[in-house]
Amino acid sequence: MSDRSTRGELVGDADASASSQPPETIAVIIPTALQKGRDGRPLVAACLQSLVPAAESPDERASDGGPRVREIVLVTQGRLFEGPVVARLASAGVYVRQLDVLGPFNFSTKINGGVAVASADADFLLNDDAVMRGAEWPSVFLGILADPTVGAVGPVIFNPDESLNAAGDTQSADGVRHIDGFDARYRPGLAEIIARDHDVSLLTGAALVIPASAFRSVGAFDEAYPSALGDTDFCLRLRATGRRLVCTPRVAVVHAEASTRDPKIPAATVRT
Repeated sequence: MSDRSTRGELVGDADASASSQPPETIAVIIPTALQKGRDGRPLVAACLQSLVPAAESPDERASDGGPRVREIVLVTQGRLFEGPVVARLASAGVYVRQLDVLGPFNFSTKINGGVAVASADADFLLNDDAVMRGAEWPSVFLGILADPTVGAVGPVIFNPDESLNAAGDTQSADGVRHIDGFDARYRPGLAEIIARDHDVSLLTGAALVIPASAFRSVGAFDEAYPSALGDTDFCLRLRATGRRLVCTPRVAVVHAEASTRDPKIPAATVRT
Protein backbone atom coordinates (compact mmCIF):
# COMPACT_ATOMS: atom_id res chain seq x y z
CA MET A 1 0.00 0.00 0.00
CA SER A 2 1.56 3.26 -1.12
CA ASP A 3 -0.15 5.72 1.24
CA ARG A 4 -0.38 5.99 5.00
CA SER A 5 -3.35 6.17 7.35
CA THR A 6 -4.50 9.45 8.86
CA ARG A 7 -6.89 7.67 11.21
CA GLY A 8 -4.75 4.94 12.72
CA GLU A 9 -6.21 1.58 13.62
CA LEU A 10 -9.63 0.74 12.22
CA VAL A 11 -10.66 -1.60 15.02
CA GLY A 12 -12.09 -0.72 18.40
CA ASP A 13 -10.81 2.83 18.91
CA ALA A 14 -14.22 4.53 19.11
CA ASP A 15 -17.57 3.67 20.63
CA ALA A 16 -21.07 4.24 19.30
CA SER A 17 -21.22 7.73 20.81
CA ALA A 18 -17.65 8.71 19.92
CA SER A 19 -18.72 11.65 17.76
CA SER A 20 -21.29 13.99 19.31
CA GLN A 21 -21.32 16.22 16.23
CA PRO A 22 -23.37 15.29 13.16
CA PRO A 23 -21.13 14.43 10.19
CA GLU A 24 -20.59 17.29 7.74
CA THR A 25 -18.19 15.90 5.16
CA ILE A 26 -17.93 12.79 3.02
CA ALA A 27 -14.98 10.84 1.64
CA VAL A 28 -15.87 8.72 -1.39
CA ILE A 29 -13.92 5.44 -1.43
CA ILE A 30 -13.80 3.84 -4.91
CA PRO A 31 -11.98 0.52 -5.39
CA THR A 32 -11.03 0.16 -9.05
CA ALA A 33 -8.85 -1.88 -11.36
CA LEU A 34 -9.49 0.72 -14.12
CA GLN A 35 -11.42 -1.69 -16.35
CA LYS A 36 -12.67 -0.12 -19.57
CA GLY A 37 -16.25 0.22 -20.70
CA ARG A 38 -17.69 -0.07 -24.18
CA ASP A 39 -16.49 3.43 -25.05
CA GLY A 40 -12.89 2.46 -24.31
CA ARG A 41 -12.68 4.68 -21.24
CA PRO A 42 -12.20 3.38 -17.70
CA LEU A 43 -15.60 2.88 -16.10
CA VAL A 44 -14.44 4.90 -13.13
CA ALA A 45 -14.35 8.01 -15.36
CA ALA A 46 -18.16 8.06 -15.57
CA CYS A 47 -18.38 7.38 -11.85
CA LEU A 48 -16.13 10.35 -11.07
CA GLN A 49 -17.97 12.58 -13.52
CA SER A 50 -21.23 11.83 -11.71
CA LEU A 51 -19.70 13.27 -8.51
CA VAL A 52 -18.98 16.66 -10.11
CA PRO A 53 -22.48 18.18 -9.72
CA ALA A 54 -22.42 17.66 -5.95
CA ALA A 55 -18.84 18.91 -5.71
CA GLU A 56 -19.68 22.11 -7.58
CA SER A 57 -23.13 22.77 -6.10
CA PRO A 58 -23.32 25.93 -3.95
CA ASP A 59 -26.04 24.15 -1.95
CA GLU A 60 -23.73 21.29 -0.96
CA ARG A 61 -21.27 23.15 1.25
CA ALA A 62 -20.14 22.34 4.78
CA SER A 63 -20.05 24.91 7.57
CA ASP A 64 -16.44 25.80 6.70
CA GLY A 65 -17.49 26.74 3.16
CA GLY A 66 -15.84 23.75 1.53
CA PRO A 67 -17.70 21.06 -0.39
CA ARG A 68 -19.47 18.36 1.60
CA VAL A 69 -17.77 15.87 -0.74
CA ARG A 70 -14.39 16.63 0.79
CA GLU A 71 -12.22 13.93 -0.74
CA ILE A 72 -12.20 10.98 -3.12
CA VAL A 73 -9.93 8.01 -2.61
CA LEU A 74 -9.35 5.91 -5.73
CA VAL A 75 -7.99 2.57 -4.55
CA THR A 76 -6.18 1.29 -7.61
CA GLN A 77 -4.12 -1.76 -8.43
CA GLY A 78 -0.79 -1.00 -10.05
CA ARG A 79 -1.97 1.88 -12.26
CA LEU A 80 -3.02 5.49 -11.81
CA PHE A 81 -6.12 7.08 -13.31
CA GLU A 82 -5.52 10.18 -15.41
CA GLY A 83 -8.37 12.26 -16.79
CA PRO A 84 -9.69 15.83 -16.91
CA VAL A 85 -12.39 15.03 -14.35
CA VAL A 86 -9.70 14.81 -11.64
CA ALA A 87 -8.66 18.41 -12.30
CA ARG A 88 -12.29 19.54 -12.37
CA LEU A 89 -12.98 17.95 -8.99
CA ALA A 90 -9.81 19.47 -7.58
CA SER A 91 -10.87 22.91 -8.81
CA ALA A 92 -14.12 22.45 -6.87
CA GLY A 93 -12.14 21.85 -3.67
CA VAL A 94 -12.29 18.06 -3.66
CA TYR A 95 -9.03 16.31 -2.83
CA VAL A 96 -8.55 13.30 -5.11
CA ARG A 97 -6.13 10.78 -3.64
CA GLN A 98 -4.95 7.66 -5.48
CA LEU A 99 -3.95 4.74 -3.30
CA ASP A 100 -2.15 1.81 -4.90
CA VAL A 101 -2.96 -1.56 -3.30
CA LEU A 102 -1.08 -4.40 -4.96
CA GLY A 103 -1.76 -8.13 -4.90
CA PRO A 104 -4.79 -10.21 -5.87
CA PHE A 105 -8.04 -8.27 -6.01
CA ASN A 106 -9.68 -8.11 -2.61
CA PHE A 107 -12.64 -5.74 -2.29
CA SER A 108 -12.46 -5.74 1.50
CA THR A 109 -8.73 -4.94 1.51
CA LYS A 110 -9.28 -2.05 -0.88
CA ILE A 111 -12.13 -0.65 1.21
CA ASN A 112 -10.05 -0.86 4.39
CA GLY A 113 -7.10 0.83 2.72
CA GLY A 114 -9.23 3.67 1.40
CA VAL A 115 -11.02 4.24 4.70
CA ALA A 116 -7.72 4.22 6.58
CA VAL A 117 -6.35 7.21 4.67
CA ALA A 118 -9.60 9.18 4.49
CA SER A 119 -10.21 12.04 6.90
CA ALA A 120 -13.84 13.09 6.34
CA ASP A 121 -16.69 12.58 8.81
CA ALA A 122 -18.34 9.80 6.78
CA ASP A 123 -17.12 7.25 4.26
CA PHE A 124 -19.08 6.58 1.06
CA LEU A 125 -18.14 3.19 -0.38
CA LEU A 126 -18.91 3.32 -4.10
CA ASN A 127 -18.32 0.81 -6.87
CA ASP A 128 -16.47 2.15 -9.90
CA ASP A 129 -19.27 1.02 -12.23
CA ALA A 130 -21.88 3.04 -10.32
CA VAL A 131 -23.13 6.49 -11.38
CA MET A 132 -24.75 9.01 -9.03
CA ARG A 133 -27.84 10.93 -10.03
CA GLY A 134 -28.30 14.56 -9.09
CA ALA A 135 -26.33 16.92 -6.87
CA GLU A 136 -28.19 16.84 -3.56
CA TRP A 137 -27.15 13.39 -2.33
CA PRO A 138 -24.48 14.57 0.17
CA SER A 139 -26.98 16.59 2.22
CA VAL A 140 -29.53 13.75 2.09
CA PHE A 141 -27.04 11.16 3.31
CA LEU A 142 -25.58 13.44 5.99
CA GLY A 143 -29.03 14.47 7.16
CA ILE A 144 -29.95 10.83 7.77
CA LEU A 145 -26.64 10.13 9.49
CA ALA A 146 -27.26 13.06 11.85
CA ASP A 147 -29.51 10.60 13.71
CA PRO A 148 -27.04 8.81 16.04
CA THR A 149 -29.11 5.61 15.89
CA VAL A 150 -28.28 5.22 12.17
CA GLY A 151 -25.16 3.18 11.44
CA ALA A 152 -25.25 3.35 7.65
CA VAL A 153 -27.36 4.64 4.79
CA GLY A 154 -27.62 3.60 1.17
CA PRO A 155 -29.46 4.83 -1.93
CA VAL A 156 -32.02 3.07 -4.07
CA ILE A 157 -30.07 1.42 -6.88
CA PHE A 158 -31.25 1.01 -10.46
CA ASN A 159 -29.99 -1.16 -13.29
CA PRO A 160 -28.83 0.54 -16.51
CA ASP A 161 -32.23 -0.31 -18.06
CA GLU A 162 -33.93 1.72 -15.27
CA SER A 163 -35.38 -1.34 -13.52
CA LEU A 164 -35.04 -1.52 -9.75
CA ASN A 165 -31.88 -3.31 -8.66
CA ALA A 166 -31.96 -2.82 -4.89
CA ALA A 167 -33.91 -0.88 -2.27
CA GLY A 168 -31.89 -2.50 0.47
CA ASP A 169 -31.06 -6.14 1.07
CA THR A 170 -32.81 -8.86 3.00
CA GLN A 171 -31.62 -12.05 4.67
CA SER A 172 -33.50 -15.32 4.95
CA ALA A 173 -32.86 -19.04 5.18
CA ASP A 174 -32.20 -18.94 1.43
CA GLY A 175 -29.40 -16.40 1.80
CA VAL A 176 -28.98 -12.68 1.08
CA ARG A 177 -30.70 -10.94 -1.80
CA HIS A 178 -31.62 -7.49 -3.04
CA ILE A 179 -35.10 -6.06 -2.53
CA ASP A 180 -35.72 -5.56 -6.24
CA GLY A 181 -38.38 -4.73 -8.78
CA PHE A 182 -39.97 -8.17 -8.54
CA ASP A 183 -40.51 -7.68 -4.81
CA ALA A 184 -41.95 -4.21 -5.38
CA ARG A 185 -44.50 -5.58 -7.83
CA TYR A 186 -45.59 -8.71 -6.04
CA ARG A 187 -45.18 -8.14 -2.28
CA PRO A 188 -48.28 -6.28 -0.99
CA GLY A 189 -47.48 -2.87 0.44
CA LEU A 190 -43.76 -3.01 -0.32
CA ALA A 191 -43.85 -0.42 -3.11
CA GLU A 192 -45.23 2.14 -0.67
CA ILE A 193 -42.59 1.30 1.94
CA ILE A 194 -39.61 1.64 -0.39
CA ALA A 195 -40.95 4.92 -1.77
CA ARG A 196 -39.83 6.56 1.50
CA ASP A 197 -36.81 6.25 3.78
CA HIS A 198 -36.99 2.76 5.28
CA ASP A 199 -35.04 0.53 7.62
CA VAL A 200 -33.54 -2.60 6.09
CA SER A 201 -31.77 -5.70 7.32
CA LEU A 202 -28.72 -5.18 5.11
CA LEU A 203 -27.25 -2.75 2.58
CA THR A 204 -25.04 -3.49 -0.39
CA GLY A 205 -21.44 -2.29 -0.35
CA ALA A 206 -21.86 -1.05 -3.93
CA ALA A 207 -23.10 2.27 -2.49
CA LEU A 208 -22.87 2.49 1.29
CA VAL A 209 -22.30 5.52 3.55
CA ILE A 210 -20.97 4.97 7.06
CA PRO A 211 -20.01 7.51 9.74
CA ALA A 212 -16.26 7.30 10.27
CA SER A 213 -16.77 6.80 14.00
CA ALA A 214 -19.09 3.85 13.37
CA PHE A 215 -16.60 2.25 10.98
CA ARG A 216 -13.85 2.48 13.60
CA SER A 217 -16.00 1.17 16.43
CA VAL A 218 -17.25 -1.85 14.47
CA GLY A 219 -13.91 -2.66 12.85
CA ALA A 220 -12.72 -3.02 9.30
CA PHE A 221 -14.22 -5.14 6.54
CA ASP A 222 -13.19 -8.76 7.09
CA GLU A 223 -10.57 -9.46 4.43
CA ALA A 224 -11.48 -13.15 4.50
CA TYR A 225 -14.28 -12.02 2.14
CA PRO A 226 -12.33 -10.90 -0.95
CA SER A 227 -15.24 -10.24 -3.30
CA ALA A 228 -18.56 -11.21 -1.73
CA LEU A 229 -20.38 -11.02 1.61
CA GLY A 230 -17.92 -8.61 3.20
CA ASP A 231 -20.66 -5.96 3.15
CA THR A 232 -23.14 -8.42 4.67
CA ASP A 233 -20.75 -9.30 7.48
CA PHE A 234 -20.05 -5.62 8.14
CA CYS A 235 -23.74 -4.68 8.22
CA LEU A 236 -24.51 -7.49 10.63
CA ARG A 237 -21.80 -6.22 12.95
CA LEU A 238 -23.24 -2.70 12.71
CA ARG A 239 -26.69 -3.97 13.60
CA ALA A 240 -25.26 -5.95 16.53
CA THR A 241 -24.32 -2.61 18.12
CA GLY A 242 -27.95 -1.48 17.97
CA ARG A 243 -27.50 0.79 14.97
CA ARG A 244 -30.09 1.00 12.18
CA LEU A 245 -29.53 0.61 8.45
CA VAL A 246 -31.53 2.98 6.26
CA CYS A 247 -32.22 2.96 2.53
CA THR A 248 -33.38 6.24 1.00
CA PRO A 249 -35.15 6.69 -2.34
CA ARG A 250 -34.20 10.37 -2.20
CA VAL A 251 -30.84 9.31 -3.65
CA ALA A 252 -30.59 7.19 -6.77
CA VAL A 253 -27.60 5.33 -8.22
CA VAL A 254 -27.33 3.47 -11.52
CA HIS A 255 -25.16 0.40 -11.12
CA ALA A 256 -24.00 -1.99 -13.84
CA GLU A 257 -23.74 -4.74 -11.25
CA ALA A 258 -20.64 -6.98 -11.45
CA SER A 259 -19.49 -5.37 -14.71
CA THR A 260 -16.04 -4.84 -13.25
CA ARG A 261 -15.76 -8.23 -11.59
CA ASP A 262 -12.60 -10.22 -12.24
CA PRO A 263 -13.76 -12.84 -14.80
CA LYS A 264 -11.91 -15.52 -12.80
CA ILE A 265 -14.33 -14.98 -9.89
CA PRO A 266 -17.54 -17.03 -10.29
CA ALA A 267 -20.60 -14.78 -10.56
CA ALA A 268 -22.48 -16.82 -7.99
CA THR A 269 -20.03 -15.74 -5.28
CA VAL A 270 -20.29 -12.00 -5.96
CA ARG A 271 -22.91 -9.61 -4.62
CA THR A 272 -21.48 -6.10 -4.75
